[in-house]
Amino acid sequence: MLLGRGPELERVSRLVTEARQGNGGALHIVGEPGIGKTSLLARAIDDGDDLRVIMAGGIEAEANLPYACLGETAAPLLDGLGSLSNAQADAIRAALALGPSPGAPSDRFATCAAFLNLLSGAAKLEPLLIVIDDAQWLDSPSAECLGYAARRLADTRVGLLVAARTGGNGPLLGSGLERLQLSGLGSDDSRALVEASVPEAVSNVVAALLEIAAGNPLALRELSARLSEDQRLGLVPIDVVKTGGVALLETFEAQLVALGPEDREAVVVASAALDRGLAPVIAACRDLGLEGGALERAEAAGVLSIGSDRLSFAHPLVKAVAYEQTTPAERRRAHRALAEHCEADARAWHLAAASVGPDDAVAELLEGAARRAAARGATALPTMPSSGQRASPRTQARAPGGFMQQPSQRHWAAPTIAVRHFWSR
Repeated sequence: MLLGRGPELERVSRLVTEARQGNGGALHIVGEPGIGKTSLLARAIDDGDDLRVIMAGGIEAEANLPYACLGETAAPLLDGLGSLSNAQADAIRAALALGPSPGAPSDRFATCAAFLNLLSGAAKLEPLLIVIDDAQWLDSPSAECLGYAARRLADTRVGLLVAARTGGNGPLLGSGLERLQLSGLGSDDSRALVEASVPEAVSNVVAALLEIAAGNPLALRELSARLSEDQRLGLVPIDVVKTGGVALLETFEAQLVALGPEDREAVVVASAALDRGLAPVIAACRDLGLEGGALERAEAAGVLSIGSDRLSFAHPLVKAVAYEQTTPAERRRAHRALAEHCEADARAWHLAAASVGPDDAVAELLEGAARRAAARGATALPTMPSSGQRASPRTQARAPGGFMQQPSQRHWAAPTIAVRHFWSR
């Protein structure tokens, strides 16, 4: 059972039913990596066990190879070539490089029309369900044919399901298909998923996992599965990047690698910020000589979003990966720039994160931040990221009110305040 996907399952099931009944159509499922798109496609395939199912998908390495996906989709239907006009049959043969077709028309319309007629002709024998995953990597000619067919499936026994990542800017995004946007699971469903995966996890750990994963089912499962026994019991903090799971984190890392060097550096600055305020990030980027469009290009790539005065990442794990997968020197550079544009407590934290070795001046600033936090009723100082943990040995010894206690002195409300404060913003 897919938790928290009742309306989405109902919509997908309806598309399959309508295709079976001769009222075909198309649906474009969109969402971030790990949100459950492929699981919905799998459920549709199960629901359509009496339909002829054809599965295909975009492949990043073939995104610039014309008709790569069309070839995969049309291959099972090529026994219907004989029912097409000579012009359309020649067009498909030419597009898929099936042999010499000197009479094939040079325009793309014949290829699109031929693909639609192959679908509708095959559906007269038995209803069809066409399932396309990773559509953000479709080559443009294939997407053009699929979009053309998708808009003309009424009164056929063909259902077309397409899944793509949010922010992928795939060629099908503007094709007029009905869009089904997948968001994160609600807190109750997220909690049920974690508790089913790690029933022995203490409540603080469950709450922390919910906050880190932000409703992403894959993140919830992978984070839960990789917790050590001590982490499950809340005895040690959660290292988000080391614990997060290879598949999901590599997906987010690939998004960042695809950015240009300046754009990645701007994203690192944003990931080092303590809150979602936009002004300090823009000012710090300017100080570092980064052009104004760097953050906007990162937004266009689906890494983050920019509001009038706020900035947020597409997912907390994207922010975690952006920060941890850069070098310590780059992180220190970002923190130093941000420190010049923050209020006193945040400035102390950034300077500590930017320091190399003990620094008594920064230790004094942290002490002042600790006293102000104590006056507000806080019980612990944020743990600093790995790029600058040691402002001064005096800090732990002199911090008032039991701040910055060692793990042995109390249970961690995992992840620590640092992870909650830093990664989830």
